[in-house]
Amino acid sequence: MDKNLLVVEDDQKVRLLLKRALRCFEENDVGLFIAANGAEALSIAKREKPDLVFLDIMMPDVSGLDVCKQIKADPELKNTKVVFITAKGSESDIEEGKKAGCDDYITKPFSPDDIIEKADDILVIGLDEGSKSSGLTYLFDDAESDNALNV
Repeated sequence: MDKNLLVVEDDQKVRLLLKRALRCFEENDVGLFIAANGAEALSIAKREKPDLVFLDIMMPDVSGLDVCKQIKADPELKNTKVVFITAKGSESDIEEGKKAGCDDYITKPFSPDDIIEKADDILVIGLDEGSKSSGLTYLFDDAESDNALNV
């Protein structure tokens, strides 16, 4: 794996949506790691050295803001791109995110297409349109999704 991508989201349904949308990157030799909370995210980040982190702000234990600050303060991780994906979308929230060191900010609700595009732009993978759309087909084609979504 040349590049690594870490998704940090405490909401199981959103986490699954992101995992499924970003699966197309795994097919292009990008390591995809998933964390359900800030402490787990920091552990994975230190071990896997992600190039990009999609990070929720409001989480139990360690907030996304604190995770971002710790990533940016670590000499081995300081060049990691951090993109907040959060419901906190006011000007003051965005400013707080930038002060914490985030590189970009996406507010919920979001389009999976936008997440795929953002990851492709940052990681410079050059996914073709077929690969990008295949990420979306994974959202609807397996039992794990059905179980998580209680369908």
